[in-house]
Amino acid sequence: MNSGQAFAKFHSKPTPLIFRSEKHGGPVLLANPQSPDQAPLQTPARRVELPAFQVQPQQHVPLNVEATAAREAHDIEDEERNGDEIAAAALGQPRRVGEVPFYTGDQTGPVSTLDICSPDHSLPRHCLIPSNYQATMTDDDREYLQKKGVFTVPKPDICEGLLRAYFHHVHPIMPVIEVDSILNYQHHGRLGDCNFLLLWSVFFVAVNFISPRLYEQEGYVSRKEMKATMYSRAKCMYDNGGERNKVTLLQASLLLGFWHSEQDDHMQPWYWTGIAINLCQMLGLHRDPDSLSYNSSITDRERRLWRRLWWTCFFRDRWLGLTLGRPLRINLDDCDLPMSVSADLLSELDSIPRAVSTSYIPQEFPKLAEFWIILIELSQLLGKVLVLKNQPVKSKFSMGEINALEAQIMRCRLPEQDEHGLTPLAKFYAHHVHLHYHALLITLYRPSGSEHLDNLALSQQGSEQQRLQSKANAAASKSTEILDILVRDNLLGYVGPMTMAQKNSPIIIVGGGLAGLVAAFELSKRDVHTVIIDQENEASLGGQAFWSLGGLFCVNSADQRRLGIQDSRKLAMEDWFNSARFDRECDLWPKKWAEAFVNFATDHMERYIKSLGVPRFHVSWGTGPAIVEAFEKPVRAAAKKGLVEFMFRRQADSLIVDESTGAVIGVRGQVLEPSDTARGVASSRKSIDTFEVYGSAVLIASGGIGGNVDLVKKNWPVDRLGTPPSNFVIGVPAHVDGRMIEIAKDAGANVINEDRMWHYTEGLQNWDPIWPQHGIRIIPGPSSLWLDATGKRLPPMLYPGCDTLATLKHICNTGYDYTWFLLDKTIIGKEFALSGSEQNPDLTGKSRLRTLYRMLSSAVPGPVQAFMDKGADFVVEPTLSKLVAGMNKLAKDRGGPPLDVEKIEREIHLCDMQTDNKYTKDAQIMLIQNGRNYWPDRLGRVAKPHKLADPSHGPFVAVRLNLLTRKTLGGLETDLHGRVLRSDGSPFPNLYAAGEVSGFGGGGVHGYSALEGTFLGGCIFSGRTAGIRMAEEVVGKAPRSAL
Repeated sequence: MNSGQAFAKFHSKPTPLIFRSEKHGGPVLLANPQSPDQAPLQTPARRVELPAFQVQPQQHVPLNVEATAAREAHDIEDEERNGDEIAAAALGQPRRVGEVPFYTGDQTGPVSTLDICSPDHSLPRHCLIPSNYQATMTDDDREYLQKKGVFTVPKPDICEGLLRAYFHHVHPIMPVIEVDSILNYQHHGRLGDCNFLLLWSVFFVAVNFISPRLYEQEGYVSRKEMKATMYSRAKCMYDNGGERNKVTLLQASLLLGFWHSEQDDHMQPWYWTGIAINLCQMLGLHRDPDSLSYNSSITDRERRLWRRLWWTCFFRDRWLGLTLGRPLRINLDDCDLPMSVSADLLSELDSIPRAVSTSYIPQEFPKLAEFWIILIELSQLLGKVLVLKNQPVKSKFSMGEINALEAQIMRCRLPEQDEHGLTPLAKFYAHHVHLHYHALLITLYRPSGSEHLDNLALSQQGSEQQRLQSKANAAASKSTEILDILVRDNLLGYVGPMTMAQKNSPIIIVGGGLAGLVAAFELSKRDVHTVIIDQENEASLGGQAFWSLGGLFCVNSADQRRLGIQDSRKLAMEDWFNSARFDRECDLWPKKWAEAFVNFATDHMERYIKSLGVPRFHVSWGTGPAIVEAFEKPVRAAAKKGLVEFMFRRQADSLIVDESTGAVIGVRGQVLEPSDTARGVASSRKSIDTFEVYGSAVLIASGGIGGNVDLVKKNWPVDRLGTPPSNFVIGVPAHVDGRMIEIAKDAGANVINEDRMWHYTEGLQNWDPIWPQHGIRIIPGPSSLWLDATGKRLPPMLYPGCDTLATLKHICNTGYDYTWFLLDKTIIGKEFALSGSEQNPDLTGKSRLRTLYRMLSSAVPGPVQAFMDKGADFVVEPTLSKLVAGMNKLAKDRGGPPLDVEKIEREIHLCDMQTDNKYTKDAQIMLIQNGRNYWPDRLGRVAKPHKLADPSHGPFVAVRLNLLTRKTLGGLETDLHGRVLRSDGSPFPNLYAAGEVSGFGGGGVHGYSALEGTFLGGCIFSGRTAGIRMAEEVVGKAPRSAL
């Protein structure tokens, strides 16, 4: 008796309930609730749809016995046909003899019972059911899916990035798709011909591992948003795409099990893995297709895929059971499928062009395939442990059972964690396997160390429990050691940004100057692990900011208001843009940075710095060292807590870029020999080893090019400033070499405004140099008479303290690289300040008494007097003739022209004449008088106008002024988050820049020239901006502007 006969014999025809389909308008047939045998078996989320017809109101019809009998006979035939169709739907193929479909709701009713009792029936077994149905879609389906974006594939470069991420980070632990199929589609530009359910599932899980550049380029504001979109498209295709191939449904279900909408949401992985397991068992993938004899109808390719699918389901089932504390859904006693082998994963690679395979598949994949097999073996043992520990009907377990499992676990093969030649990716997966191994041991030991053990004397319970707990602790310690290794070797970046482990992956900061310290300070406040690498030793922490005078740019500060200085955001913005003179297309981001910095200097700078203990504006109390200390102190405190790690004597040579995502994941370079040189002193560049450091992001904060004269000359703007000078004095330490600009440029970063730089015209050779060609800048008052190398007075308005760039251009066009200041003892005592912390011991030492004495006294300050006595550029004489003779001696050393004493005397006379007139026409005298209108400058900065020839103000002083290298105004182009940009304007994934290396923000926030106090301020602002943004990326907050 077949199933149709069973229906006909034992069931009267019920009246079906007809409901209209919400989507198509056609009716849907549902079984009568009183007739469970008639419930049609349906694929989950699919409905059996019948052709549309109208349901008429019920009318009274006279009884016609013959017609009724005919209809009943026809209904019986329909029942037979329906029974066969239901069987075929359940089995996935036409029903064969001995196969019994399961009817939903039948509860072993008469139909199934009679089938089992049939004489030609054999006992049912789990059988392999081929799945060769094709997806079917109506036009309505297609229109609906089109509206949902299912058929809109991302741009080609986005697809490439997604596929690379998938094959590097997902496929090695979940080898569920056929590699050659999807990659050959990709290779021939036909990715749109792929199965869309599978494609969106792959893209969905790959989003976890792509760089921010890719999801932002595709128009998403966050990784989570793109992931949600990929998931919704895959889910829409799953529900509405008419997919009937159960293998495809199985593959998609496993991939969709990666979904976590929130950190504590575990329902989706459990739900999708359950669907996958059900499909596996429905297909019979747990059975060996060759258990009786070789089945020639099944290809080796199918066998390999089915093994991978089954054992991936098994792996997920075991570890989800452990982590979620839920029952296992796979019983290996029902399974006779052979274990997978590495060839199951590798064979498909043979049919892929080598260039394609190299581009998408990690080179370590054969090794990773072996690691996956080991994970499956560990999962089998985990299942045994969970069954032993979690069976509710068995409350106790014996030491014999624990020892037996322990012996099996100890025999497990494990990969070598320190195997020579392993790539970082392979090292990570080797550690990944070991973490699973120790988790297995902890699961075995830990509950046993606190529960009563069966078949063990009471006197032995305590010691055995303590022994097992010690073993659990030892395994936990091993796990901690592995995590420490992953952190130390910067391998946590391979975990992926959606996991908790990623939060421990460090930020790498290249350069321990002010910008780097500020960024590290902001990161440490948010508990983000940071590694600072620097080519100098620890003594040079803080970089060139330590040597600065400590000037900071503030707008409408408390000190300005106290002194009656009127300032405002609008005025500062106008001053900035008038000074910068932005005129290039690439000035887009520099303009935005300029506006943002002025706003910061108006609203936040004063409060931000004072909160860190730098109370004076605009020259900081304590000068550069005090500013450095304000950030160095909390960063060192964070280092004691393990949040910051210093790696000194590490010279970066290149950025490490992940080929699969295009993201920067680390830095490699040379380990330099140890050095005990003092701060700022040039150190050895001898290499003793190499290093690689990996992290979740890299911040370049390595400074500019001011210490590299060759690079300064290479980038010199001949069209704007004329021929570069032959001689410079160097205003920054030798480590300010510009190497990282070129290194980042070679990696693909965009560099703009390289020809913009800020060099001073009032440089002195340091009589007590710290670094090679050490130069000190004079910060002059307005009274010195400025002459060129020929003795001619510089034209208006090229006066001391005025337009640096215009003066520099004028000097270069004279054909000489030096000029002269002519002054006297009165002027030098009042107006000569030397830039640099070491040249201002009163301010640097925070001595109020010494500072007040210097301001009120007419005596020459000690550091200036030292230069007068020992400096190579000074001539001090009582008469003009002797002065000019000394000047000519210095000029001869430089190959300059001899000076005519009469010509010099005439220049002095013309200037002195203007001091007799109350209403002078000399622009420089007017400048002096204007400066004295501000009482603090009149008190301590600007000398009273007088004649240079007046012997009461003598002796004469002449100072040879050298050109002094200092600031880089161009650099790495960055957006308002500090992210380095590529030449196409897109962010370079995981690469940031701050400080001088980025032109203090954007690639040139100052434009062509700079206002005082904006260099240190620029380092603080750009370092703070990048630090905040990187912290948000690591801790997973929604991106926002740090401005």
